[in-house]
Amino acid sequence: MSLAIDVDNVAGVLLADGVWYEVAGKSFNLASYEFVHEEETIHKGGQSDVTAKGFICKPKGRGGVMYGPLTAILAVRTN
Repeated sequence: MSLAIDVDNVAGVLLADGVWYEVAGKSFNLASYEFVHEEETIHKGGQSDVTAKGFICKPKGRGGVMYGPLTAILAVRTN
C-alpha cells in the first residue's frame, strides 16, 4: 500500500514553523530545484547531501511563491 497524494488536490501544507499554509488553486507541485544567480547555477538539488526534490506553491492570501525542500513539509491536507 502506498499513500498516493495527488498534487492537484493539495489544499494546505504544514511546515516546520507549525503553521498550516493554505495553497492557492492547484499551484502545489514537486520538482528538482536549484538556486541561480544572474543565470548562473550556484547550487543544484542533490549536492552536498541535500535532497534534489523540492516543492513550490502559492500560499493563499499571503502573496508571493513558496519554495522549499520536500523534507520541509511535515504534512499535507487535500481537498
